[in-house]
Amino acid sequence: MFISLHRYWHSVSDEYTRGYRDGVLKTLDMLKREGVIGDQDISRYMGALLRVRRVKERKPKRKPVIGLRKGRSYFVNEKAPRLGVRIFADALRHQPGGLCVMRIKYLNQLDELGLNELEDVEIIWLTQSESVSSSGMGGLLLGAKSIPVGNRVPLNDRPMILTKIKDRIKNAEKRIIYFEGLDAMKFGARFEDIMKFLQQITETVSLYRAVAIFSIDLERLTEQERAAIEGELERIEIGHQNFRSS
Repeated sequence: MFISLHRYWHSVSDEYTRGYRDGVLKTLDMLKREGVIGDQDISRYMGALLRVRRVKERKPKRKPVIGLRKGRSYFVNEKAPRLGVRIFADALRHQPGGLCVMRIKYLNQLDELGLNELEDVEIIWLTQSESVSSSGMGGLLLGAKSIPVGNRVPLNDRPMILTKIKDRIKNAEKRIIYFEGLDAMKFGARFEDIMKFLQQITETVSLYRAVAIFSIDLERLTEQERAAIEGELERIEIGHQNFRSS
């Protein structure tokens, strides 16, 4: 009995070590000799192992395209949120819990950006309106989900945006943050205030070992402002071609 089981195990489960394999088979053989289990039970058990092996072969573990490190904040230089979103989505496949902060102008491009396909993602929409929460409008629809009014925040309401980001990170709800629209904040605000806002985000990310990804159009910034951004965030140098096979 043990010899036949040993051969069958070798044929269906060669990824296990010999010691583990032999130990399990000896236990099954002992249980059979003592009348605890029968041949049918053993066949069912071995069949389950075979199915597990086939599933593993169909779905090999995939490494992330970019090895983002916990506690770090990154940025991608781009005019529209394309590459940054792809990096965000790739990170979420390996660690659930994402918060996406984005201007509402991209509301109708969610399918194109691939955001509708992501699970466990909360979106905070940045708007030009000064009083979104008091407009009396209902929640916006995002696919099958409804976006609460409270998730629409004026672009220039940095304290409210910061509060929402900090709350999600501190409560361990969202540990991967994607932010688009930082460069647009400079119109109507001092850049020094924007940098203070950015530094508060990166400090929270570092303290709670989260990850932040920003899409920033450096062409909208002065040379001095670019230097400040690059001093606060780590630049990601990668192209869309890196995601073709992912």
